[in-house]
Amino acid sequence: MAGFCRTAGEIYTGEQHVRLMRGVQAIRASGGEESRIDVQVRILSAGHGMIPESRLVAPYEVTFATMKSKELREWADKLNVPMDFRKTIGPKYDLGLILLGDNYLQACAVDETVKFGGPTLLFCGTAMAKKLPVLKNLRVVPISNPEAMRFSFALVGLKGELAARVLAMVRRQPDSVGLMFKSNFNVLGFLHSPCSVIDSKSSPNSRPQ
Repeated sequence: MAGFCRTAGEIYTGEQHVRLMRGVQAIRASGGEESRIDVQVRILSAGHGMIPESRLVAPYEVTFATMKSKELREWADKLNVPMDFRKTIGPKYDLGLILLGDNYLQACAVDETVKFGGPTLLFCGTAMAKKLPVLKNLRVVPISNPEAMRFSFALVGLKGELAARVLAMVRRQPDSVGLMFKSNFNVLGFLHSPCSVIDSKSSPNSRPQ
């Protein structure tokens, strides 16, 4: 089984993850040692719980996406997902990005007890956005088919593309974090601008995994 193991950052090949990691690789490759931005990736796995991208994992078939509510809650609790989610987003940070699907957000049990350690953008569907509580340091950005058409990306990969564009904007304009959290600021309009698009030539490792 050990021969089949790969890091969590490499094993996922879905469009959302590929586009996110392309943005992560680009920002990690930019600048010198003193100006390099520290980007940490945590993955919520229905097989292993909340894990860092560097953890070695074997292929598995389980997913929260197909579970009924009771089964999802029991399995997520068994994996300690709610507690580990809170431990992940609790410490201080400069910017957080959350790209979880609806069932995965349910697994995290996001409620009024959640405390974010820094400004956090959460991209999710419009129905889920209405269910989430208003929390300090959290800005929820709903996306659906109209946004997919606007950005000319399939909805399945759009959150990864948007996150990669956020990272590209932060790399080019460090003060853009403050802008995105102003209440009247149009985040999606900002990310639709040409300067938010990742320059794939900026990193030799920016190809999809």
